This record gives sequence, C-alpha cells and structure tokens, in this order.
Amino acid sequence: MSAATSNNTSAAAVANGQLLRTALIAAVVATVLNLIIYFIATSAGVVLQAPNPMTNVVEPIPFMAVVMSSVIPAFVGTGLLWALGRFTAQPFTIFFIISVVFTLLSFGGPFSLSLQLNGQLTLALMHVVEASTVVGLLATQARAR
Repeated sequence: MSAATSNNTSAAAVANGQLLRTALIAAVVATVLNLIIYFIATSAGVVLQAPNPMTNVVEPIPFMAVVMSSVIPAFVGTGLLWALGRFTAQPFTIFFIISVVFTLLSFGGPFSLSLQLNGQLTLALMHVVEASTVVGLLATQARAR
C-alpha cells in the first residue's frame, strides 16, 4: 500500500524546475492569443472598456492592459501551483478546482460592465483563453515525470 501511495504522490508532484520556464511560456502564449482577440475585436468595432484601476473611470482598454492582464495571472497561477505542490498531496487537482472557480468569478468583471454583449463576450473569451492557456501549460509541462 505504501508503494501505491508513493507512486500516486510522485505522479502528482510539481516539477519545480519547470515552473519558471512554463510560466514564461504561458505568459507569452496567453498574451499573444489575447492580443489577437483584442485586435480582431477592436478592428471589427467591438468596444472593449473597463474601469481604469487608478481613476475607476470606465475607459477603452489599451493593448498594454491586455499584456499585463495576461502576464500577471500566469505568474500568480504559477506561484499558486508551487505553493500547492509544497503544501498539499494533490496540487494539480486543487489547482484545477481553484482555477475553474476563479475563471467563473472573473466573468463578473465583463458582465457587470455596461458594454454591448459583443464586448462582454469578447472580454469573457479573453478570460477563458488566459485560464485555459495557463492551466493547460502548467498541468502538462510542470508535472513531475
């Protein structure tokens, strides 16, 4: 029984040596994908607005905000996975559950804004792209083999 437990634990272990590399890849991939969505949507006339964090005034979203909103969550998610790997027996399962919950909660942002539906859906799509890219890459590339 201890051998089975040992195998399950090692199969679910986080490869700490891969975390930074994977975070960088996830940040770049998510940024590129979200910028593609951003430029296609804005070129098609979709209005993408959000409150400016400094003034709380609703303004058009600049492309640099898309970059920062893609990079920061990749590293926050990586930090979360590292902590879960250090302090829990099933880091990937817990990471996946937390990621799904946070992704669902993140929809509150776009859908609480007084935007047209196409703007809300575009922002929600960008949240899904971010989450699926980061979670997918961390789950596949940062798992100890």
